[in-house]
Amino acid sequence: MQPTENFSFELCRETADWLLARTRQRPRIAIICGSGLGPLADSLKNPESFKYMDIPNFPHSTVSGHDGQLLFGELHGKPCVCMKGASTCTRATRFGRSRSRSAFSNSWALRRCS
Repeated sequence: MQPTENFSFELCRETADWLLARTRQRPRIAIICGSGLGPLADSLKNPESFKYMDIPNFPHSTVSGHDGQLLFGELHGKPCVCMKGASTCTRATRFGRSRSRSAFSNSWALRRCS
């Protein structure tokens, strides 16, 4: 199901709760893997993956050939989640969807790295 335009904290919380129930991982760092960074996500230790299309209220991958999945695991011993594959939100075609990944990350209390 594609997310609605009326994005809310409740939808984010629902998405985070769905993932928490399905993974042992508790990431503190989120990495959005842009072009060329797919191998970084593939290098995670103890990976657990979820296709965007299977995650409630999460934007789907809309770019042909992109994986469109969240990968949870450890990178150099640190728990993290990698967002692999472009979607409408990374392309920022719709403001509400472009904010959804940031809000999702905030609902997990993930660190922002600049």
